[in-house]
Amino acid sequence: MPSDAERTKQPYVVVKRPCEMWLRIRGTTELMEEAELAKINNFLKGHDWGAKAPVRLIYSTDSFHGGRLYTPYQNLPSRKIDIRKHSLIDGEPLSEVDFSANQLRLQLAVLHGEDAGDDPYENIAMRSRIFDREKIKAFIVRAIGSDSRHKAEGSCRKLGISVNEFNTLEAATWALYPILNLFTDWTHQGQSLEAKILKKVMLKGIDDGIVCLPVHDAVAVQQKHQFWAIKTMMRLWTEAVGCNVKPRLKVDKPSKN
Repeated sequence: MPSDAERTKQPYVVVKRPCEMWLRIRGTTELMEEAELAKINNFLKGHDWGAKAPVRLIYSTDSFHGGRLYTPYQNLPSRKIDIRKHSLIDGEPLSEVDFSANQLRLQLAVLHGEDAGDDPYENIAMRSRIFDREKIKAFIVRAIGSDSRHKAEGSCRKLGISVNEFNTLEAATWALYPILNLFTDWTHQGQSLEAKILKKVMLKGIDDGIVCLPVHDAVAVQQKHQFWAIKTMMRLWTEAVGCNVKPRLKVDKPSKN
């Protein structure tokens, strides 16, 4: 079992399988990312939360192929017993503020300057007549993240999405968003941009004395700071996509039961 020193030591930027080209040209960007993650972790050392550990930027291959911010807080149970959202930041209750349908929104905004609307999953549900939000979300995530239709279909089938449902969801998505790039493995680009946005939110939090913890495409903050998070996340997302499209955000708090 790793010691406290081993758990908290650098590097804060982890590149698991770098390609040869990345190894040749790495330098300024990686040093900047390491400095930013060091700043974030130095700030967080003085605060407490569930499953406290460093925040790391992890690339499954290298920075050409997208990475995500990671900290063990993300792995606290949040399904049957929502331990994660019932945990505390510095002894105070927290909220998780997350980007809604973020991969779909990011792609439409970055590549086409288009807004996906208030609730694209609901739009797809109404068009397809498949009223299972989790299935729709799973389809979109895999259709955007797979490099072929065949792989996306196989991945969805393992999640209980039938071939007929897959075909129906695909047709509904194309009908509503004909310029959306499916089956092109765009998720790597989306995740990379997502991580950059969340990193900027966390750095802005340092400036304002606010703890932000990354949770996939969301941040956890003390409930008293949730409106700060909404405003900051909306502004930095719009700046990152380079057009006047706005994200949609939702706030998750612990249930009272």
